[in-house]
Amino acid sequence: MTFERSAEWDAFGPWILPVTSEEDVPRAFRGYPFAFDQPARILKVPRNVEQRDASPGMHLYDQMLIPEQDRLTILRRVDDGHTVSVVPSATIAAVEFGTELLQGWIAIHVDDGTRVDIVVNAAARDTLADIAHALVEAAAGAEVSEAESDRLPLDALGTGDDVAFVNGYRSVSLRRPGLRVSAAYRGRRPRVADGWVVRLRKGPARLSGAVFARNDRHLVSVSRREWLKRGTAPDLSLRTLIVARARVTGIEVREHGTARGVTTVELLAGAARIEFLVPTDSDAVAALRASLPETATRAD
Repeated sequence: MTFERSAEWDAFGPWILPVTSEEDVPRAFRGYPFAFDQPARILKVPRNVEQRDASPGMHLYDQMLIPEQDRLTILRRVDDGHTVSVVPSATIAAVEFGTELLQGWIAIHVDDGTRVDIVVNAAARDTLADIAHALVEAAAGAEVSEAESDRLPLDALGTGDDVAFVNGYRSVSLRRPGLRVSAAYRGRRPRVADGWVVRLRKGPARLSGAVFARNDRHLVSVSRREWLKRGTAPDLSLRTLIVARARVTGIEVREHGTARGVTTVELLAGAARIEFLVPTDSDAVAALRASLPETATRAD
């Protein structure tokens, strides 16, 4: 079997690529009026398919992103065409990004309660971080402080798997000046109030370790993708969540329904609810309370 090669197919891989001219635009998106003479960055997000399973005749890109100072425009492929959605920067309450095995993602928490998910290959992690930090700065402004962020020793949480949280914090602290670490703790296995049959089927519970830090504009947490996960398989995910503190309107704190010694904390930003599951005896609850602006409400 033979087929005609194309420049798009030759360049195709698990990477988010910049688009600088009409020739770079995948055909499903060519009806959109891109402004290539403007400073906005235009990106195309590949389909989750290996190049060996792709062909020049396929649609190779499912999404295009245009992050700007006042908005994020998202184009999603539908058959041979596309849809367009816009997320104004002023409505962004928080942005998270991370990887788990071969999958990477960005999730945008919007103050109307919606969540916008962008899923890509984990090979694009650095680009994901770039996009997420750009969205955070558009939502809450860039930090004006020149103070160095707190340094966290590599072995602050021991030498096991939890060192990933320290590495994650170190990475974000290079981009966000003036961060002060307010809580850092290892993962643990809380007792869960369910029957032995359920425990046998689901496996033991694992509560994620985490690092919390904040500066004048942002709250940062580095944790696993799921705060509380069941099973015996190692959790290799890593998630960085950055909250625009000025968007937070309230906090709710309560005991977890089934996991003992675990507290559920929700930061409210309009209709958005950003959930954290943290050890009751850690500094995390106090760290989350301290991140609230003075105008926020509290419910315990």
